[in-house]
Amino acid sequence: LARIYKLGLGVKKDKRLAKEWINKADEMKVTERIKPTDAEYTSGIIEEIKISIAGKPDDYGNFHALVIGINTYQNDKYSNLKTAVNDAEKLSEVLEEKYNFKVKLVIDPKREEIIDELYNYRKALKKDDNFLLYYAGHGAIDKDINRGYWLPSDAKNTPSNWIPTSEIIDQIKAMKARHIIV
Repeated sequence: LARIYKLGLGVKKDKRLAKEWINKADEMKVTERIKPTDAEYTSGIIEEIKISIAGKPDDYGNFHALVIGINTYQNDKYSNLKTAVNDAEKLSEVLEEKYNFKVKLVIDPKREEIIDELYNYRKALKKDDNFLLYYAGHGAIDKDINRGYWLPSDAKNTPSNWIPTSEIIDQIKAMKARHIIV
């Protein structure tokens, strides 16, 4: 989001908001669970984006969101979370009810389901569409190779079925959507 505000991608350039997002990212750790206020904070950003496009032609495209929340992990190595699903559900409600997003809410998905959903959006989105991707769940970093991962509900003890952030980025880069928020 910092980059969106810094470059003015679909929103008015705002150095203050860009700096806020940079600071917020610095404060968060990949393995830290999402705070309940994050859904509210995200909805404020979406409000600003919607305001910035108000009055533009109707051909601005559809708004789609893939919202993922994982509380329950099958592997005892990973503690179950308490607020990830709640955050995902609340954000989904806000996006649908307040901003008319077409939301796909996925609760406690396995690796295959996350990859399939990203693939489906990559194939379905049109050039004038807008896409928001939200993930609330465990993550991991392999410092030896400087790689981050999302941990699906069926995560193993080793990265064999974790989702590398590079794979998520590759899927996003191939999407035809006009604007994408992660």
